[in-house]
Amino acid sequence: MILHRPGPVLALSLLVALGGQRAFAAPDPGLETALADVESAIDAVSERSRGVEQRVGAGGGASIDEADALVRYQQAVYAHLIGSSEQAAERLFVLVRSGALGSPALAGGGEWYLAESLRDIDYLEMSAEVYEKIRAAPGHPMREDAVRRLLQVYARDGEPERFDDVFQSEIVKGGVEATDVVLYEVGKAFRLKGDLRRAKSYFAQIQVDSSYYARARYQVGASLVQAADLASIQGAITLFEEVANLVPATPEDALVVDLSRLALGRLYTVRSEWDLAVAAYERVGDESAYLADKLREVAWVHIRAEHWAEALVAVEDFLERFPDHAYSTELKLVGGHLLFERGNTGAALASYEAVVEEFEPVRARFEEYARGASDDPELYLEEAQRLRASVAVVAEAEEGDDDGAAGDDAPVARVSSESDAGIPVFATNLLLADRQFVAALDVYDDLEAQGAKLDAADVIIGELDAALGDVDTANLTEAVRLDLVEIAADAQAARLALLGAELEWLGGLGLSSTAVRGFTDRGERALGEVVDIQAQAVPVRAAMVSTVGLEQEIAKLERTAVPALAEVGAEITTLAEEVMASRAQVGRDPERDPASVRLELLYDELDAVLTRIDRVRTDLPNLDAAAFAEVRDLFESEVSAVAAERAELQGELADTYAVASYLLGRSFERVAKVFSDSIMGADMGIVNVAWSQWVEAGQGRVATLEERNEVIGELERRYGLLEQKLEQ
Repeated sequence: MILHRPGPVLALSLLVALGGQRAFAAPDPGLETALADVESAIDAVSERSRGVEQRVGAGGGASIDEADALVRYQQAVYAHLIGSSEQAAERLFVLVRSGALGSPALAGGGEWYLAESLRDIDYLEMSAEVYEKIRAAPGHPMREDAVRRLLQVYARDGEPERFDDVFQSEIVKGGVEATDVVLYEVGKAFRLKGDLRRAKSYFAQIQVDSSYYARARYQVGASLVQAADLASIQGAITLFEEVANLVPATPEDALVVDLSRLALGRLYTVRSEWDLAVAAYERVGDESAYLADKLREVAWVHIRAEHWAEALVAVEDFLERFPDHAYSTELKLVGGHLLFERGNTGAALASYEAVVEEFEPVRARFEEYARGASDDPELYLEEAQRLRASVAVVAEAEEGDDDGAAGDDAPVARVSSESDAGIPVFATNLLLADRQFVAALDVYDDLEAQGAKLDAADVIIGELDAALGDVDTANLTEAVRLDLVEIAADAQAARLALLGAELEWLGGLGLSSTAVRGFTDRGERALGEVVDIQAQAVPVRAAMVSTVGLEQEIAKLERTAVPALAEVGAEITTLAEEVMASRAQVGRDPERDPASVRLELLYDELDAVLTRIDRVRTDLPNLDAAAFAEVRDLFESEVSAVAAERAELQGELADTYAVASYLLGRSFERVAKVFSDSIMGADMGIVNVAWSQWVEAGQGRVATLEERNEVIGELERRYGLLEQKLEQ
């Protein structure tokens, strides 16, 4: 390897040290920005080197050698730990099914992370197959965890017979020790099945000193709420009070404590115990992940209690903090009603009119989408994707801006951020809260991803077809020799690009500009040498397109390029080791920091490319016509497989568009109706304001007959609009 680190393999040692927790490796934003273009170049050169190895059959044809398997395993584990489960599943599937992870420890880890990644992307049946394989291996280090996961999967997937089989053989008969985590997961699985009695019996076995105690007590409380009788509700309140008073020891505990406080607020609200409900909600702090739920529910408690002033404060607080939240659609209108109830008719009228003005174009747009989803499903699926993506790119509102603070006469319905699709973000978030909308996009995304992979496969097939065209073994050997020079040069260029990205990241963290400049100058000199070698290969590649028998030209290129690349590679290795050591100067542990692991995995991938090149060059003299024919047969079978998969995909597309467009159409209709109903509510509120003013006019509070007639005329106009809408 080019960068040898002391001690065990980084990805594995870091995983052990951190207990396998996914949250450890949230990507470093500065590093990810620097790597944006570099990683795709590394992937490209790595794939090209594998393609050459497969063509030649070095190291046993398409098999994966131990060093390559280890690099791929590290990358897959890292992808899983940062939440890229689909990428992890793809890489691990190949490693596990090929048997490339030779040692029992690696093979067992590969199976576990494959099952976990498949579960994360909701491939429950496939994940269950892998968990069952682990379960069937008595000495597997993750066997008990696999049993626990199987109970979860079978309970969630509605498979009672398979659940009972695992439960009886592994839990009841003592195959798996009843640890707290097992007790908790089994109890939760029984709750999912609807067997509340057995669920409570397992939760009750978890003791107060356990890290699962708070979660277990919360689950028991939730089970009691499901029972819905008065005694059970009181028992749930007692349990939720107990959990709400706990001091959280972990982030998971903090979430459960806040959920218990929300549950108390809801139960007290159902019992019309308003003060107790508000007190429970107020225990949810501003740092909580459930702050938006708390503020909205506090507002509704006050509304039910007819505490109009307090409710208005809660609504205004919510809209000030969460103007783009899906709940804003509801609370903008509610705010107008509360202003009216407090007698602030001027502010109420302004709020109602703001709702109508803001909501009307949204309603019209969603109704247009609902119609278009059936007429042109592909277009509106793409539009739905754009809506989803637009939410992620809306800039955050500036902090500390008090200009919009609401007083007694300020309209509550403020205009929120607008996405690049021209729709308020809160409206898009309301749409994204619709499960059918999300389900439709998920189905479409899956097919689109399959299509992209097939397109990439077509490109690779085209390149291989050109390389494997009507050439004999000698010409194939010449083509591979040229490929090896080009790939080696590209790999060294990629190493330098990776070093450049690392230096950009380190500079942003505070590494001195002098150090960065010194490293950069050395890297640029090395890059110049690599570029010269790449330039020498260009005319040879151009000649190969139309000429055969280029042995002399390729041999000449090899005599100069191979030793030059070895020399520049050594220079890059020295530079890389010095740059790695400088990470400590900006407070990043070169051995254990997650961002360092990220970089080391990429360096390892390029190490594997260079090792692969050496192996292919060594095995190249053994290439014969029989081996080439075998490769050609393998290639033809791959072409057929891709063609069959594409035909199957095309057959599924029409049905998928029909189902997805139907789901999208219904989602757009539902959300459009929410806005239509809100507009109707605002119009009725405006009528109420006008009616109030008319009554006041009748009591002599409107000074002149002309003013009184103006109020009556406005009232009649509003009633006329409402009648038209009701007729529609």
